[in-house]
Amino acid sequence: MPMTDEERRAYRQRADVTQEQIDETVGELPIHEPTLRERSVARDDAERAREAIRQVLADAALISAKYSAIAQADDPEAAAVGPDELEVDRRYLDELFADEYTLFNACGDVVTKAQVQDAMLKGLIRFDGLGRAGFEAVNQSLRVYGDTAVVTGDWRLRARGEATKVETGEEFEYDLNAPHRITNTYYLHNNRWQAAHSQMTRLQVDRNWTFALNADA
Repeated sequence: MPMTDEERRAYRQRADVTQEQIDETVGELPIHEPTLRERSVARDDAERAREAIRQVLADAALISAKYSAIAQADDPEAAAVGPDELEVDRRYLDELFADEYTLFNACGDVVTKAQVQDAMLKGLIRFDGLGRAGFEAVNQSLRVYGDTAVVTGDWRLRARGEATKVETGEEFEYDLNAPHRITNTYYLHNNRWQAAHSQMTRLQVDRNWTFALNADA
């Protein structure tokens, strides 16, 4: 079952975030009009997909923000949740992500649904805040292809990730403070939109060149 509005309010309170910050994290997801015309997708169907996908993103952001806040608490052990609450959060994540979900992260790693869930529930990504404070979605576009949808855009991140050196096993914090280009794919399964795949690319903001894609042959 999806979260109720009352449960969402409780998540926002636990993570100390506002609905405005959640909206900034999710973004508006403007619909790509040419795709609707080319694929003969009805406007009402596209709007329903848009609202459902925005809710998937919002609920995932709420859970991630909750555990990011716990990991950064003055006493993380005291702030930690019990096993029953943890299981509820894991069940919600199960509903948001398709079983075959994969993430190609900014380092080029292929990450499974289970690994993404564990990272979220352990607070391995620690945001400075949600929305403009640390996790904001911009420059987005939503393309709807019937029972499949693709979101492209940028994430402005101010965050740190918990990482491990392969050779030594040494743990360290990895700086995630950078804009990232993101592609998220969703599909409609049993009347429910779920995330199916994501790919992130860390942008080189100081790069002063580009491929000559429009050069004459």
